[in-house]
Amino acid sequence: MIKDYANFYEILKKYEGKRIAVISHGGAIKFYLLRYCKVNDYLNLEYNGKELFITSPCLLKMTFRKNELINIEQIEVN
Repeated sequence: MIKDYANFYEILKKYEGKRIAVISHGGAIKFYLLRYCKVNDYLNLEYNGKELFITSPCLLKMTFRKNELINIEQIEVN
């Protein structure tokens, strides 16, 4: 579990250019995403105008360039 943002950025640096998976519970993911997203009127997160539905389970693809988040894509889980 990533306990703070510095640890997350260390992981990004160590595995730069690689695909990695970070697994956590929804509350921790929502808290982390608040750095990049806004909360809309329906209390869902939005990133660049796209509404994210953090449910259980939830799968998000986050694309970084260096330490900069450049995209979040929600992948449908059936």
